[in-house]
Amino acid sequence: MAAGVAGQPVLIEIDGLTKRFGSFTAVDRVSFNVARGEVLAPAKSLVEMERVIFNLHCPPYASGLDDAPGLNEDMTPKHGGHAPEPVGSKAVRTAIEETKPALALHGHIHEARGHARIGSTLCINPGSAYEQGELLGALIELNGKKVKSFVLTSG
Repeated sequence: MAAGVAGQPVLIEIDGLTKRFGSFTAVDRVSFNVARGEVLAPAKSLVEMERVIFNLHCPPYASGLDDAPGLNEDMTPKHGGHAPEPVGSKAVRTAIEETKPALALHGHIHEARGHARIGSTLCINPGSAYEQGELLGALIELNGKKVKSFVLTSG
């Protein structure tokens, strides 16, 4: 196995990938390696990050989209579940800060429905209420390289 970043083994190697959907070319001759611990390699190889949308299950740390009830050592909720703490991913936050995609979509923390900005990136967590039989989502309108508008939905 080839060596990657800081001597870590390369886990994924892509060489000259092109992906077309009819006449639309989504990816054109992209090449990159992903070493253990290096999640940004594919994003860094894209030329126009302002056209990129991240769809990452885990929300970015300390974004407000990752607030969940704090837990005591015995796994019981702190203060009756009314003391939210950030539980998101620091790696996801770093990826957003370093690459600056146009939009980042997240989930995982059901009770943290909302949106936030990290730099110029709009981050959205539509939340979840499936246990109540309600579907939550987000409708997003894109305009070229920007998010023109969005609305959080339920139904």
